[in-house]
Amino acid sequence: MILLRANTELHQTFERLIEAMKVPVKWNGIFVVIDNYMILQGEVRSLFFHFDTRNVATNIIDIPVKEDEIGEVGTNMRVQNAINLILYAFGKWGTIKGVRVDKSFEQLNTLFTDIMKEMQVEPEYTPSYLRFYRSGMRITYEDVIQTAQEEEQAQPEDEETNEGGLWHKVVWKRAQAEFARADITVSERRKSRIGNNFYLVGYLCPACCGKLHMAVYPAGKEFKIETEEGGVLLARAATCNACRRFYTPRPGRLFSEGDIYTLDFATDDAAYDDYLELLGRNADRVSNYHTNVYADGRRPDTEEDGEESLEDLCNALPELSDLEVKKLSARMEEGFYPEESVEKYEAKVHSRERERHDEGRSLPQREQAAERVPETGVGVHVSGKHLSVVWAVMNRISVYIQFVEFAWKKKRAIEARIECAILIEITAFYFYFT
Repeated sequence: MILLRANTELHQTFERLIEAMKVPVKWNGIFVVIDNYMILQGEVRSLFFHFDTRNVATNIIDIPVKEDEIGEVGTNMRVQNAINLILYAFGKWGTIKGVRVDKSFEQLNTLFTDIMKEMQVEPEYTPSYLRFYRSGMRITYEDVIQTAQEEEQAQPEDEETNEGGLWHKVVWKRAQAEFARADITVSERRKSRIGNNFYLVGYLCPACCGKLHMAVYPAGKEFKIETEEGGVLLARAATCNACRRFYTPRPGRLFSEGDIYTLDFATDDAAYDDYLELLGRNADRVSNYHTNVYADGRRPDTEEDGEESLEDLCNALPELSDLEVKKLSARMEEGFYPEESVEKYEAKVHSRERERHDEGRSLPQREQAAERVPETGVGVHVSGKHLSVVWAVMNRISVYIQFVEFAWKKKRAIEARIECAILIEITAFYFYFT
C-alpha cells in the first residue's frame, strides 16, 4: 500500500472532479494505492478507481493511516503524470460521470507510452483494460507508482550557484497547454512590466490563470535556449511571476496552438529572478515576425507564413477563413507586428473574431424540443502531445482543468463555462477539461 498526499494542483483538480461527479465524498487529500486500485480517501465514503474492472464507485472503507507513512507527491512529475493518467483512462471508458475524452484509444495508448518510457514501463490501453508491463512481465498500478517514486529519487540534482541562483544547465521541457486570453489593450501592455522588457500580454498562465508577461527579441538577435529537442533560438518568451514559470512556443508554433516548451523554477526564487534578468536583458520593445527556430537549422513541422503587413491582412479580413482570423489575432497578441499597427487594427480584428465565433455558436430553432436539464459535462481535451502529446518526449505532466456545465432549456442550447480552473501538469501531462 502506498499513501500519497496530493500537491496543490492535484488536490484542486480532483476536488473539482468530485464536485462534477456529484458523489458524497469529502476527500482528505490522500491518495491510497493498493494493487490495481486508486482510492481517494474520504472522511466517511471514499472514491475508488479499479483498473481491473474499469469501475469507479464510492464505498465505506477503514484504512488505517499513520502520518509518518504518508509520502508527498510534491514536485515529482512522474508520480503526478501517473495519477493524472486516471482521468484520461477512466474518462475514455466512460466510467467517470460527466467526463468526456475526445482522443481515440490508440492515441491515448501512444500518449501513455511516451510518459512512461523513462520508467521502462509499457502500458497497454484498450477499450477493455489498461495493463502495465516491465521487462515483459505484467505489473500492478501500485508498482507503477512505486517505480515513479524510485526513478525520481534516482535523478541527479542539478548543479547550482550562489545558493540557489542561476543553474549551470537549464533545459526547457516540451509541454502542451491551453492559454486563455483576456482583453488587454496596447496601452495597458505598456504600463505593466516585470524585469527587463517583459510586458503584459492578454494570455493567462495555464497553471494559475495569472497574467503573463512576454519578451520579444529583435530579428537576428534571438536568444538561444536548450530544450529536450536541442538548441532553440527564441523570438519570444512569456513568464508567470506568480508560478515562477517560463513558456515559449516550439519552433514554427504560436502560444495559441499550445505546443510549447516550459521551464519551472517552482520555489527557487533566486534562480527565477536570475533567469528573468538574463532573458529580459536580451529582449527589446520590438516586434519579430518570425517564430522560434531550431539552432541547428532543422525545419519545424509547420511552415512559417510569409511576411505580410498587418494593414494588408486587415484589408482582406472579410476574405479570411475562421482559422486565419484566429491566427492573425494570435500573432497580434504575440508580438509579430509593430505596436502602432496593432493599436490601429486590434479592435477591428477582435470584432471580426467575435462575429465569427458568434456565427459558429448560433443554432437553428428546433421543432417540438422537449424540455430537459441533462447532466453536467466535463470534457478532457488533449491536443497534439505535455502527456506533451502524441509526438513529444515527456518529462513532466501539467494538467489544466476547465469544467463546463451544459444545460438545455426549451429550444435553445445554453453553455456556461468556468474559465481557467486548475492544471491536472505533464512533461507537462497537461490536462484540459472543457
